[in-house]
Amino acid sequence: KFRLHKTLWKKMLAYTLPLVIVGLGGMINDVSDRIMLPEFLNGDLEFRNTQTGIYNLNFKLAALIIIFIQAFRMGAEPFFIKQSTDKDAPKTYARIMTIFVIMCCIGILSVLLFEDIWGYYIKVNLHPERKAGFVIVPILLLSKVLYGIYYNLSVWFKLENKTHIGAIITLVGAAITLTLNIVFIPKFGYVACAWASLVCYSFMVIASYLIGKKYYPIPYNIPKIIIYLAVAYGIYFIHDSFIDNIDTLLAKVLIGIAFVLSFIIFALFYDRKEFSA
Repeated sequence: KFRLHKTLWKKMLAYTLPLVIVGLGGMINDVSDRIMLPEFLNGDLEFRNTQTGIYNLNFKLAALIIIFIQAFRMGAEPFFIKQSTDKDAPKTYARIMTIFVIMCCIGILSVLLFEDIWGYYIKVNLHPERKAGFVIVPILLLSKVLYGIYYNLSVWFKLENKTHIGAIITLVGAAITLTLNIVFIPKFGYVACAWASLVCYSFMVIASYLIGKKYYPIPYNIPKIIIYLAVAYGIYFIHDSFIDNIDTLLAKVLIGIAFVLSFIIFALFYDRKEFSA
């Protein structure tokens, strides 16, 4: 006979309702900036619409890395759960994190070093004003990578039935996003939106990592992760320092490929054990 298993139902709700809050908080972090920007900007309607348009156009470039992160999430969630019964699961999670960051760094460079090609593909090169807003793309890319890192870190509260802690972290992150946008958009415009996103996800990563060490310790190689991100952005800044002197698109593409390959070679040599395992 059909009947409701009240005990199991309560356990299911206790586990899943906080994840709904996590999802809602994530939506706030993802879309609130584009909603709040035209509302809190100073200036007339035309100026606010123009600034919002510039932000949205550059956000399209940063969104390219989100596609990879979403694809990773679809495959990682079942794997994380299945792997949890293995005694070496923490080491596996740590290894996945390192490889994930390496792939994200390649994605960052693939966007930043070939922005003319991506810009043409998604039709943003038709808007000259977009160039003025490209300064936010590296910030947005890093914030989205931190979001992906947070997703990797979140495995501990899902395995330990501590999803309510994940909900609290996400809600505080959403509060940070909203507060920073309200306070700084009037003065700094869309740049404030990019930095608010970065600060939010930085907090969420740090909080999840520190709390997770108590409940489900995972031996993440934090120095190595920082080094990879630093090298990727170092390569971008070196590339950016002289690429403006290059006139032809083909030359820019070839130079971009060379820089991306240099990062891949660095990763292969720096982390030989990771790739040979």
